[in-house]
Amino acid sequence: MIESCGSIDFSIFVLFIGLVWLTTRYSIRLNRFEHSLKAKYGKGMAYSEMRYTKNNITSVLTMGLVGGFVGGMVGFGGGSIMKPALIK
Repeated sequence: MIESCGSIDFSIFVLFIGLVWLTTRYSIRLNRFEHSLKAKYGKGMAYSEMRYTKNNITSVLTMGLVGGFVGGMVGFGGGSIMKPALIK
């Protein structure tokens, strides 16, 4: 028999979501900084490299969220859903 989750389980879940959010925020800031350095010095920029605009970041995060959710619901990895969405 499965017992219901207690307050400690929800607390751990909220802490995990907070940690994931902070890690994502840090990664986006680091990548935007590296992108600005590449643009400033004109080195290492590829034509196919993603430009870090608000719309691009929002669409990639949304695709990741939806891909992960659908993949979890269906039973296979979100990458098999998200990768075709990223290829335009």
